[in-house]
Amino acid sequence: MLALASADFAPACRRATSIAGMTTRTERQLLHEVEINAPVERVWELISDVRNAPQWSSQARKVFAFGPATKAGTFSVNLNHRGVIAWPTWAKVTDFQPGKRFANEVGMAGATWVFELEPGSGENTTILRQYRETYYPRGFIAGRVVTPAMGGEDPYNEFMDARVGESLEKIKNIVEAG
Repeated sequence: MLALASADFAPACRRATSIAGMTTRTERQLLHEVEINAPVERVWELISDVRNAPQWSSQARKVFAFGPATKAGTFSVNLNHRGVIAWPTWAKVTDFQPGKRFANEVGMAGATWVFELEPGSGENTTILRQYRETYYPRGFIAGRVVTPAMGGEDPYNEFMDARVGESLEKIKNIVEAG
C-alpha cells in the first residue's frame, strides 16, 4: 500500500472557490492507494454503494440512503461513532463515474471523500486510491464540535490518515475474498 502525505501533492490540488460570497480553500489530504487482485468492476460494485461503507469505514456504523441504487445525487444520513463520541452526518454523492471515480460529500464535515480506480499492473488487478478533499472554513459541526471533541484538527487528521489505509486494506480483503 502506498501512502502519500498531503504535502507531497496538495500544492497542485489546492483551489479557491467562492460559496455565497465567502472564499473557501480546498485541499486534498490523506491520500492512500492499494492494488487489489480483482477487476475494476468487482471493486466498483463494493465501493460505489454508500450502504456498504460500514463494512470498511473506521467511523460509519450505519448508512441510510435514499433511493434504490446509489448514483450521482444520492443523499444519505450516516451514523458515526468513535470511542465514546457518536454523531450523525448527511452526505450527497457528487461524482459517480462507473469504474473510475466516486465522490461523497459530507457537507457538515467540510469534506468530500473520493475513490478513484484504474487498472492495475497485472491482469485483472485494480489500483484503488482514496483521499479526502477538505474545504475551509469548516462547517460549525465539524469545526466547532466534532473535531475539537476528538483532540483538534491535527490529531483528528493523523487518526483519519491511519484509518484511510486500514479502510483500503479492508476493501481489498473483502473484494479478494469474493
